[in-house]
Amino acid sequence: MMPTVLMGSFIGVWFNIMLPDIAIQIILALLLFFLTFQAGTKVIEIYKKENKAIKDKQRKATGAGDKSLSKKSKQAGRSSGDLGLARGGFRKNEDSIKKSNL
Repeated sequence: MMPTVLMGSFIGVWFNIMLPDIAIQIILALLLFFLTFQAGTKVIEIYKKENKAIKDKQRKATGAGDKSLSKKSKQAGRSSGDLGLARGGFRKNEDSIKKSNL
């Protein structure tokens, strides 16, 4: 990096000696406008990428939330069915426990 900085300094000094002040001011103003434009386009590009990433993350979070809720409800349905709690199965199990205790 140092050699390019030194070469830029030498070229800048040479232009400063050879060109009139108004030409240097115009060149520097054009350079400033160019760098501002370049930075602005980069900002817009990054802004769009970040917003897209945030929206995708929110979609995944809401999608995963819906899936986890449906998965939990399915598991709850299976567990109640396995225990015989659905459709009045609890009373049957309770009766069988009483008979075994007698």
